[in-house]
Amino acid sequence: MVWHGGSSLGFRTHILRIPENRFTVVILTNRNEGDVAALARKVADFYLFRAH
Repeated sequence: MVWHGGSSLGFRTHILRIPENRFTVVILTNRNEGDVAALARKVADFYLFRAH
């Protein structure tokens, strides 16, 4: 798993890559609140492990 996140006044971002699954989640928000890293992990978990 490879990830990178960032934030500034008014926005947050997070990119989560799982190369062995050829899967990427990108979260872009125009909010300062919330845990976008946790949201990206939940999305990955849903698609990779629960959707089958």
